[in-house]
Amino acid sequence: MGPTVVAVTEGNGWLYDSLIVKLKSFYVFSDFKKAVCDLGPEGVAVRKGGGRTVVVSFRSTPELQANKSLLESCWKDWSVSMDERSRG
Repeated sequence: MGPTVVAVTEGNGWLYDSLIVKLKSFYVFSDFKKAVCDLGPEGVAVRKGGGRTVVVSFRSTPELQANKSLLESCWKDWSVSMDERSRG
């Protein structure tokens, strides 16, 4: 048997390229996800976070910054708040 390689990822690095959105209602998730995917860049991921919380992840922080203002207009219809995670 050869050597064993163990890879460990520290923390949740993907969260730093994400927006945390609190929806007005749990039931609008499907509409919200469709609107974000239609307006957002290719590769944007929209995940349920629990309750009314949604995590919108981008491939990089510059991509998040470039698309944040573009998507804010559609978020106002479905969300109560939006929070951006930062390193540190």
